[in-house]
Amino acid sequence: MENEIQENEYSIQNESEKDNSITPTPEEGKDNSLKITTAQKEHYREKAQKLEAQLKELQSKIPANAVPNQDPKDIVKLAKALEGYNEEETDFIYRNAKGNDIQNIIEASKDDWVKTAIEAKREKINKDNKVPSPSNPMDNGFEPKGFLEIKNMTDEQFDAYQKELYARGQQQKGKGMGL
Repeated sequence: MENEIQENEYSIQNESEKDNSITPTPEEGKDNSLKITTAQKEHYREKAQKLEAQLKELQSKIPANAVPNQDPKDIVKLAKALEGYNEEETDFIYRNAKGNDIQNIIEASKDDWVKTAIEAKREKINKDNKVPSPSNPMDNGFEPKGFLEIKNMTDEQFDAYQKELYARGQQQKGKGMGL
């Protein structure tokens, strides 16, 4: 009987040890939660490092001369300064600005030298448009008639045509002589 009691005590002790291993003690629960939080901390640290690396990569792809956000007032001032200029003149102002920022472009548009150059260019264009390009002096709207047209004319039409040709010839001679 004693053997049976000892065996029962032994089995009870084994069962209690098994129960202790299954249900964590308060100290083991703290260790598990600590392990979980440190694992989470490492996970999020790695994730943050990956995101920082991606940010640096994307920032390196942005061109250095990208236009930063501008003050809307400066943009309005630029629009007013360039008002009345065509695209070619605006490019000229931009080329003669000290820098690429808005303030330098506005200053260049107000520069006397730039204004004078643009006015001179405009005057030259106006002058070129007023003077017709040299062309055939006989080209004044008169077209000579072909052989078949002349052959089919009446005598009166032919005489009128000859007089017109003669008059135009006289006009051209007078222009050539400076009269």
